[in-house]
Amino acid sequence: MRVIAIKEPSLYREIHQIALDSYQETLKFYHITADFSKIAPLDQTTDQKLPEYLNQPELRQLSHIIYGFVMQNPSLRQKLYDALFLHEDLHYKLIRDYINKHVRLLGRPSK
Repeated sequence: MRVIAIKEPSLYREIHQIALDSYQETLKFYHITADFSKIAPLDQTTDQKLPEYLNQPELRQLSHIIYGFVMQNPSLRQKLYDALFLHEDLHYKLIRDYINKHVRLLGRPSK
């Protein structure tokens, strides 16, 4: 989602709205303790601030449980795949950075 938020903010906003509209349905399949009312209103967040916006713990939990609804929508799924393909280098950089962060937290030097 971070790649989408950075490079395709309008797509991120579309996915975010679907997440908010659908999360009650997804809670039938997942047991989580997030209080989604703590998620800051997206309409008060500029596109430039979207990467920081994603750091909210409740929003991260919402993002994890909503993928099924996103992927069931053929048009949205294709937009997501297209964006990830278009921004593949950034996608892999962020994955590498994420893994390196966790390796360092385990006390191992990263490559």
